[in-house]
Formats: sequence, C-alpha cells, structure tokens
Amino acid sequence: MSTGTSSKRVPSTTGGNTSVSPTKSRTSDISLAHSSFSTPGSSPASLSAKANRLYQEAKTQMEQSGNIKTSIKETVLSNIAGMYEIILRLSESRQTLQVQLEKSQAENAATLLKREWEHAEQLSEARKHSPFSSTAASPPIELMKEL
Repeated sequence: MSTGTSSKRVPSTTGGNTSVSPTKSRTSDISLAHSSFSTPGSSPASLSAKANRLYQEAKTQMEQSGNIKTSIKETVLSNIAGMYEIILRLSESRQTLQVQLEKSQAENAATLLKREWEHAEQLSEARKHSPFSSTAASPPIELMKEL
C-alpha cells in the first residue's frame, strides 16, 4: 500500500543507494552543506581557496560518475569552471575595492588632520590678537552680562 508519497532510489556517493523524497529539493541539501562559506569574517583568499576545493571536488565527482553522458559531464564541468572564474574575478575586484577604500580613508584622515591643524593655528592667532585676556571672561559671557 502506498502512503501517497513516493521516493526514488539514487546512487549515493558512499556506495549504496539512498532514498530521496521527490518533494525535497536536492539544491537545499547542497546550500545547507556549504552554508559555512558565507561567514562574514572570511578573507577573500580563504573564500577563493574554498571555491577551488569545491570546484576540484565537483570535477572529481563528475569524472568518476559512470552513469552520466559524456556531453553532459563536459557541459557541467565547463559551467562549473566558468563559475569558478567568476568567483576569482569577483575576489580580485573585491580586493581592489578594499585597497581603494583604505587609500581613500587614509587620504581623508590626512585631510582632516591638516584642517584640524590649520584651525588650531587660526584659533591660536585669534587668541593672540584678541582684546580679551586669558583670565578675563570669554566674549560670549561678556556679551551676556551687557544684556
């Protein structure tokens, strides 16, 4: 008797057959298996290395698979290689952007320090030429007293 859900037998990578429910997506298994690759603190180099390991693993699995047509294997391997190239280019681009950001931040910090220094000099000059002595009340307080 059937319970309304059928499952098909698929070859396992460990040698035996496993049962897969048709309602369960195999892509969700893959995305969950590799969800650790999206950690926010990962460096671009380590992400590229992980991408390379995944590429090599997929390539090995495809080459070892005997029940897939050669043309399909070649297409899949070509597509995986293309995605790996995209990952490398994105990683390069990310590194370039990070260098540009750091350079810009350093330039902005230098500009800010220069402006602060100029402002400090202007204040110093203004105090030298101020009719108010350093022991007298500040100008805003004097003005308030007059009112």
